[in-house]
Amino acid sequence: MERAQWNSRGSAKVQHCPTPNSPTGEADKKKALRPFSAPQKNTATTNTASPRFYCWGPPKSPMEMTPNEQSAWNAHLQTPVIFNHHAPIEVTNETITEIDLNPIASTPNAVSNQERVLILTPLRDASPYLEQYFDLLTQLTYPHHLIDLAFLVGDTMDDTTGLLAAELERVQANPNEDIPFRSAAIVKKDFGVHESMGVEDRHSFKAQASRRKALGRARNYLLSAALKPEHSWVYWRDVDIKDSPSKIIEDFIAHDRDVLVPTLLETGEEYTKDSKLMDGFLE
Repeated sequence: MERAQWNSRGSAKVQHCPTPNSPTGEADKKKALRPFSAPQKNTATTNTASPRFYCWGPPKSPMEMTPNEQSAWNAHLQTPVIFNHHAPIEVTNETITEIDLNPIASTPNAVSNQERVLILTPLRDASPYLEQYFDLLTQLTYPHHLIDLAFLVGDTMDDTTGLLAAELERVQANPNEDIPFRSAAIVKKDFGVHESMGVEDRHSFKAQASRRKALGRARNYLLSAALKPEHSWVYWRDVDIKDSPSKIIEDFIAHDRDVLVPTLLETGEEYTKDSKLMDGFLE
């Protein structure tokens, strides 16, 4: 380091500072670290305070110092040491993503915690039921902005897809902001099922094996396609439900169970004796 002094022309000149180990002794060592003031350039015309300069170092650059000189000058410093340091791993590959499910919870306080609900419904030849299905769905009291809808249409012989699209458009375009749901998705997948969808046929004991197998596959495909990391609850809802409480989601959540199945009540003459005997087996 070097320190500057003002000359009579107002320019700075350089004066070397002695090192702590120089022959000049302790007095010069203390003097080298003492601040000093340079004389003012023109005391008669300016009131600016005199600049102060400090000299902190030997009279040479670090590049010119020998290792011994550097060690002697920095002997008063302690070198920081970090033990067991683990450098972070930085991932810059765009094909690698992280999904953190720790913040996602399923609690009895679902509404206050803003927990998302996914409603899933498989559809096949469901045209006669869609209007009433959506009428009941819009009456749900669970906040609709926390509900996502997903449907799987497969092996259908009627206009299920067209009517489903029309009903979704009707609901999602409703000017009442409490009616539209957060999102809706339609999944299409055929499984080669051709059994009749009549009430007596599909609920008969003979049709249960093949029907349940196809229904299980449809549900697996629908769940894998629609479930997102932000969903806390999944609600499977049949399309042909005639009536249900508007607070059914809140009622389910209040039980605080991993899996909950409601009681099915069958009414009307359309159910045969064989189907009534299978009440415990039906959905």
